[in-house]
Amino acid sequence: MVILKNFSSHKKIIAYAGIDPIVYESGEYKSKNKISKRGNKHIRRILWIMGVNVSLHNPFFKEYFRKKRNEGKPYKMAIMCVIHKLVRTIYSMLINKTHFIPPKEDLGQNSS
Repeated sequence: MVILKNFSSHKKIIAYAGIDPIVYESGEYKSKNKISKRGNKHIRRILWIMGVNVSLHNPFFKEYFRKKRNEGKPYKMAIMCVIHKLVRTIYSMLINKTHFIPPKEDLGQNSS
C-alpha cells in the first residue's frame, strides 16, 4: 500500500507518470493537446504498454477505446484516455480494496 501513502488522488499518480495534459497558450495561439512528460518515463512506458494491452484484450476497456475512436480522437489520444481510465480504476480498487468488476451496461453506444 505504499502507493496510497505517496498519492492522495489518482490525479497525482497521473501527474507523477507525466501523462497529465498540458495546455500552451500565447496570445491567440493555442497548442494541440499534449502530455507533460514531466514525470517518470519508466512508469509512463509501463502504463502505455498496459493501456495498449487492455484496449486489445479486455472487453470493457476495448469498448471504451472504440468509443473514444468513434468520437474522433486519434489513436494515441484514445490510448491515453484508456490509460487515464485504467489508473482511475486501479486507484479506486486499491482504495476500496475490491476486485475489478466491469459494469454490465455498455459505454453509451450500441454494439452493431
